Amino acid sequence: MSDVVVAHLSDLHFGGRADPPLLAVLARYLPTLAPGAIVVSGDISQRARHGEFQAARWYFETLQALAPVYVIPGNHDVQWWRSPLSLLGATPKYVKYRAYFG
Repeated sequence: MSDVVVAHLSDLHFGGRADPPLLAVLARYLPTLAPGAIVVSGDISQRARHGEFQAARWYFETLQALAPVYVIPGNHDVQWWRSPLSLLGATPKYVKYRAYFG
């Protein structure tokens, strides 16, 4: 049995608090961990805007060369106003997120 390193990133907030110089350092640091997978959980974007998701997707695609990247949405990544209290179901809230991350 061998060890598997999972790099966990969270709350990157592209379009808001995302810090490009820090993201560059992170991209240089991750290879030193030799991760078997990279998991990004929650709050990828600040306001679920296309430009935020585009920037995040580009960044994650660069990390994909290192290890498989798995992305899980957070509350900032869904358009909750499309279906307040999920009255119209959950699908409308995730349309934009799914367009970029499946």
